[in-house]
Amino acid sequence: MKFICQNCGEVDHVLMDGYDVGDRLLEGVMFKITVKKEKFQETLTAHVQDQDKSYFTDNHISIKKWEKEMTEDAKLSMDEDGCCMMYCPKCNDNQVIDITE
Repeated sequence: MKFICQNCGEVDHVLMDGYDVGDRLLEGVMFKITVKKEKFQETLTAHVQDQDKSYFTDNHISIKKWEKEMTEDAKLSMDEDGCCMMYCPKCNDNQVIDITE
């Protein structure tokens, strides 16, 4: 599975705004979406970026809970063609990212 930005080509991860899942609580918090390789399949997984971890800990917000919610949202965001609206980490543009196998 690969992320392909319409502007930049292949990127190793993409970013998703937490607003879609956490509304104003996570507005502007960008989660890093990567491909997790398991035994015989690949799946998307979300991670809180290092620069945002203090926001979670200072406000007693569960990182584990929101990473799980964002992982599910990332999976649901893909359409049947493998496209989703995510931010490219290189050009920071909200482009349609093709997810190819």
